[in-house]
Amino acid sequence: MRTLFVDNLTVIDCSLLDNELGLSGASWIVDLSLSGNLDDESMLLDFGVVKRQVKALIDTEVDHKLIVPQASKQCALTIGDDTSAIKFNTNTSQQFSVIAPNSTFCILPSDTINTQVVTAYLNDRLRALLPENISVIDVSLRNEARDDAVWFRYSHGLKKHNGNCQRITHGHRSRLEIFVDGARDNALEQKWVNRLDNIYIASREDLQESSDGTSQFSYRADQGTFKLTLPDHRVYLVNCDTTIEEIAQTLADTVANSVSGKNVKVIAWEGVDKGAIGIAN
Repeated sequence: MRTLFVDNLTVIDCSLLDNELGLSGASWIVDLSLSGNLDDESMLLDFGVVKRQVKALIDTEVDHKLIVPQASKQCALTIGDDTSAIKFNTNTSQQFSVIAPNSTFCILPSDTINTQVVTAYLNDRLRALLPENISVIDVSLRNEARDDAVWFRYSHGLKKHNGNCQRITHGHRSRLEIFVDGARDNALEQKWVNRLDNIYIASREDLQESSDGTSQFSYRADQGTFKLTLPDHRVYLVNCDTTIEEIAQTLADTVANSVSGKNVKVIAWEGVDKGAIGIAN
């Protein structure tokens, strides 16, 4: 038996429904190894084929989707031909509901969502895709690790986006760095990741109603109509679209207002190895 591997094959940016956290963002780095017998070209599989086929499957199945634990007793699904409705209650009675095109969701037959559940699902899906000489498929998902980083997990939707970012509940696990007069401010960073962790960052213009401690958002995009209801305290409203460029600049402006007379730079990542910089004074 021979084995080949591809590290950092791609990154899954998604959101998930968690029994404790409710709606939470994630960014998982994907590593892959394949084992089996060599083919007629003395290969297990051409690396170009691995990268194209596996990445395409991941994008289709889980990337930029809301991953839903169908077997959770806190989850109720109404699945239609084109659109589905999902209601979810956390262990602390926080209520979430999403109505969206079916392409928005990855629904798994599990009572919880974690990397082990998602890798098992992807391994099974890849079995039907890859050739018979491959006998062992091992997808591994991991968080980005940096000793000097602080992180927040958020979800959002970009109604103006031509691609899958328009889905109302996709998310990221992101780094944040804040500089005041050129010096990194760890206290401000910690304050803001505490504020933004497990938050839905929403455009004020998409807010339809806010009452009884809940906020309702809705918009129409190319893929269809999207609706989301969640607790007010799980929302951070901005007066702009929720692209990472706008998020970084909004944070820079807000921080600058709190440290009057000083120059502020905010570096906000959108998942792994990409992001934007906001500058204000």
